[in-house]
Amino acid sequence: GASQRWGFDDIVINDLDGSLDPTDGSAGPSALVSNFPHMTKIFGDKCTAYADNCMAYCTDVCLRTFYYNVEQFETENWKLVISNTNGDKMEVSGIIEASDNYQFTDAWKYMKFPVSLPAGTYTAEFIDESGNQVWPAFIEEKWENPPDCLGYASPSDITILKPEVSGPSCDELVRNGGQDASISTSDPWLHTHPGVEVAVGLGLDGSDAIKTINRKYHWTGLGQNIDTRCIKLMEGQYFEFSAWIKMLDSSGNPANVVDPDREWYRNMSPILTINAREYRDALTK
Repeated sequence: GASQRWGFDDIVINDLDGSLDPTDGSAGPSALVSNFPHMTKIFGDKCTAYADNCMAYCTDVCLRTFYYNVEQFETENWKLVISNTNGDKMEVSGIIEASDNYQFTDAWKYMKFPVSLPAGTYTAEFIDESGNQVWPAFIEEKWENPPDCLGYASPSDITILKPEVSGPSCDELVRNGGQDASISTSDPWLHTHPGVEVAVGLGLDGSDAIKTINRKYHWTGLGQNIDTRCIKLMEGQYFEFSAWIKMLDSSGNPANVVDPDREWYRNMSPILTINAREYRDALTK
């Protein structure tokens, strides 16, 4: 099957009337899912495994799939823990479409945690390798269209748990912003399709810096995600942004023809953009 041949481990096929049940014991909506704990564990004894095709049949459930898209940096080994009111839990690993560091640091390459659930009351939280509750800078929910059966999960069924954040930890919203003279990694800096790397010795007074590479357009450059807990905590306050910027030409020489008064869309002077997104409908997402 696809699960075994291609490595898909989150397949969901809703059985609207239970007619696919190999035991003929289901009288209502059920589902065929990939036979892995992160797909079946929370359903208790409702699932029967079929080893020949790496699938399991789960009775009396109508499943809807959603994704938590989160920051890709430092989340590679995290787990998403889904719990119900009975104390049942399942741990979900993240996936990302990135074959190299260039793709990994792409601004649109989220770490994705897919989940398929029936209606109920759940909590969701992220834990690190040591089991500590953690927060991935932000969470963006993506819900697939509702299935044609009844009893599927909705955004209001799930409460996201997060560790508290204090004011002092939000004093600096930019991470790895060159506060230290030596920079060992470009994380968590993203790029919008040029590239990003550490520029050893190219910063102020010979310090290290973060550098874009292969930049061609005014809309490409560096960026990073800001902790949404800080945005909420510091609501109504002002922050000052400042940065030292060095412009180089394609040969790596200082670009001394930059006119800061020229139109920004002429690909010359650097610009700062702050992006914020919100759900069109917070109830349906």
